[in-house]
Formats: sequence, structure tokens, C-alpha cells
Amino acid sequence: VVGLLWLSPKLYRGLAGEKKHGRLFTFTTVSISTTFGCLALTAPISAYYFGSFAPVSLLSNLLCLWAVGIVFIGGLAAVLLSFLWLPLGTVIGVVPRLFIRYILAVCHALAALPYHGVYFCNPYLKYWMGFVYLLFAAAWLLKPKGRRKFAVAAALSVLTLVVTVRAGESRFCHRLNAAAVDVGQGQSVILRSGTETALVDCGSGNNWRDAGCDTADELLTMGCRRVDRVILTHFDDDHINGVEHLLARMGAENLTIPKAEGGAALDRLLELAERYGMDVETVTEETHLPFGNGELTIFPPLGVSGSNELGLTVLASAGEHDFLITGDMERATEKKLIETYELPELDVLMAGHHGSKNSTSKELLDAVTPGTVIISVGSNSYGHPAEDTLRRLARAGCDIYRTDRHGTVYLSFD
Repeated sequence: VVGLLWLSPKLYRGLAGEKKHGRLFTFTTVSISTTFGCLALTAPISAYYFGSFAPVSLLSNLLCLWAVGIVFIGGLAAVLLSFLWLPLGTVIGVVPRLFIRYILAVCHALAALPYHGVYFCNPYLKYWMGFVYLLFAAAWLLKPKGRRKFAVAAALSVLTLVVTVRAGESRFCHRLNAAAVDVGQGQSVILRSGTETALVDCGSGNNWRDAGCDTADELLTMGCRRVDRVILTHFDDDHINGVEHLLARMGAENLTIPKAEGGAALDRLLELAERYGMDVETVTEETHLPFGNGELTIFPPLGVSGSNELGLTVLASAGEHDFLITGDMERATEKKLIETYELPELDVLMAGHHGSKNSTSKELLDAVTPGTVIISVGSNSYGHPAEDTLRRLARAGCDIYRTDRHGTVYLSFD
């Protein structure tokens, strides 16, 4: 409101000057002034709470603000007239309904544009925002007064935003890149090599966390617009309930799942795969897949019963570097894994079952000797990560990173 009442009129006068202009110019100038007046005071708050900034908002407001006014007035009129005579209110209600459809169509079209939103998981973006405020503050204070210095500030803002976004993407140019996304009590691991991207699991047991959107933000910050392969280790909610929102945001080519009972959860996943045109692959044997500059090896389920034990294991390799993800596998099945397959020494191991005391056993640690272990964990009532597990990892000399303490953990292998 402060932005609308104080800043927007000043912006309008600065853009329009003292001359009289036509309706189209006035309409466009009012929309631009209103947008920037609001953004100037809300952008830092939105960045803090929602972790995003929408460069496309200038265009979306230009296309939609006038329609929003019609929706409010038409909707109010329809409700009031419905009290007098319901059929009349229903007829009047057609008008706001049509404009609501228009607004939604515009939003969907703009959301399909690359870089319509940028996300503060790019660590450089907060510095860009601070720079922009200092830039415009300097333009405001410097004399002489005039529009040219603000035009220069606007051009520099756009140019530095492009550089900032590209700098964020350039962090993921190594032979193998990974990110254990902080999704709370769940798991979502991004793997990227060359131009290919795979996602291992995408879910959270904390209902206030949106694992799909958090993961999509990370992927878009990497410069990824579509996931090549979604691999689900098993069908527990805290590993799959973010898939729907992820697919709505960016889509994927392939869905890789274990051959196991999944019930309603599996049915829903197959329905989503069909809706988004994904190929579904069921892993029943050791599978090797080329992956950018490296390789993905997917091991089939080895357990006897229970969703945790009937899951997939994923090994991402690039040259001499290896990263193993075991899902929620526990000690007995870990023993079968190391007896059945020849596993390499690991650079990084994803702790099993969010650091449960029954996972990431001494036998597994002795067999693969990881230098680093990541625990994907959040607020929970299970006692994860267990003290026994943390002691085992410490005795094995592992560096430990936890998403509940460190946030999203980024890895680069080269």
C-alpha cells in the first residue's frame, strides 16, 4: 500500500512527464508504475519468505491488472444481484468467469517462458537485489534530476540479473553434479552430468514442505528445464509425494521404478506418467545407463518384504568418483547388496532411511569407505538421525552433512 500511494505516483510522473498522452500510453504507464511501486517494497519480503522473484511480473500485470478489476466488480455485482434474483446473478457471473479464464490462460502461458521466475537458491541473487536497491537509491540522490539516470539504472539491473542467473547455472558445469535438496523429513536428490539430469526420489514427510516445488526451484536454478529421468527408490510418501508438483512445473521424460507392490501410490504415479507423456521402466536386474559424462547404475530390490527393503539402489559414477543412494534400505538388505554386487569405494554415500539406527551399517561403511555421508532429514518423531548412526559415521572418519542443519547440500565431482 505504501508503494502504491507513495512511489507509484512519483514513477508515473517521471515516466509521463507533464504532457498529455493517449489512452494506450497512459494505461501502459500506469501499469508499469503500479508494478514497480509495489515491487520496490514487496520484493525483499517475497524473496525472504518465498525464495523467489518474478521478472515476468511487469508483463503479467500489463496483461492482467485491468482484467482483475473487471473480475472484482463483476463478481461483486453477480453476488449482489443473486440476492435479488438468482438467474440474473448467474447471467452476470458469466462475465467475471470469462475474465478469470483469460487471467489463468495468461498465467499458464507466461509460466512456460524461460526465466519467468528466478529463485534464491542461487546464492548470488541476494547480492544482485541489494545492488539494484543501491543503484536506484544513488540515481534518486544524484543530481541533476532527470530520467536518463533511471534508465541507465534499469538497464544495469537487467544486465546484472542476466549475469547473476548465468553465474548461478555455471556452478553445475562439473563432470558430475549433485544436490541433496532440503525437503525436510524426506528425500530428493538431483544428479546432473553434461546436459542430462536425473532425480532420485522427491518427497517429504513434513506437510508444510512442498518437495516438488523446492526441487523444481533448484533444477530451474541449474538451468534445467526438463528432467530426463525420475528414479523412485520405493513408494513411501516421503519419497514420492512431491512428484506431482514437480511434473506440473517442468515435466520429465522417463519414470524408473522398482517392481514392487505400490497400491494406490503406484496407481497415481502411473496416471501421472501417462498424463505427462513419460516412459515407465521397471528395474528387475542390474541396469547400466549412460548419463552425460558418467554412468548411472541401478540395482534391483534385494529384500524379502516391506517397501523399505524392496527399493532400488542408485550409483552415480563419473570417472573415479562415485555417489551411492540406498533409499530406506536397512542393515540386512545392505548386507545382501554388498554380497551380491561389487561396489566401488565411494566419495559420497547418502545415509539410508534418513539416518535410522538400523541403516548405514558398519558392514556397508567398511565395504564402501565413503569420505562423506549426507543425511536427508527434517523435523520428525522417529529420532532420526540416530545417535548410534552418527557415532558409526564418526568412527568411520566420514564428513557428515545434514539437510536439517546445513540446508541443501551441493556436490561437484571433477
